[in-house]
Amino acid sequence: MNDKARKKTLDLVTFNSDFPDDSVWDEQDNLLVPEGQTVAECLCQHLQKEDINCSDAFQYKFYGWAFEATYKQVKVHCILQIVEEWILIMEERKSIISSFFYPSSDEAFGYIQKAVHTILKENNKFSNVLWYSQNDYDNGGKERAYSEPL
Repeated sequence: MNDKARKKTLDLVTFNSDFPDDSVWDEQDNLLVPEGQTVAECLCQHLQKEDINCSDAFQYKFYGWAFEATYKQVKVHCILQIVEEWILIMEERKSIISSFFYPSSDEAFGYIQKAVHTILKENNKFSNVLWYSQNDYDNGGKERAYSEPL
């Protein structure tokens, strides 16, 4: 793992989970509801204990779950999906107005990242937590992973 000094934003975390598969399929084996609602709801419940406001988790397209996490006027759109392992992508959403009034959101985004990391590391339902920039994940795999978000 790559834990050298870095300045890039690590906005993607992968992990494993011991939660049971909660996907729903029809009689023809067509996916109706993707796996992950329980994982998303668990993350939201724990984030709220850290004074991070979370929307209800909602199905994201046909393959995952999403929720909005907000801390100090910084809104982060979180998309959860599973491939071989869980992937949580965190995207800061800024309006033009919030960019003007809250130009530096690094501290708040970092707080949300750290809270997610703590949940994943301290809850025994989660394991193998690795952080990436989106670009590093897309282009390098595990050798570009970090053990912590900050």
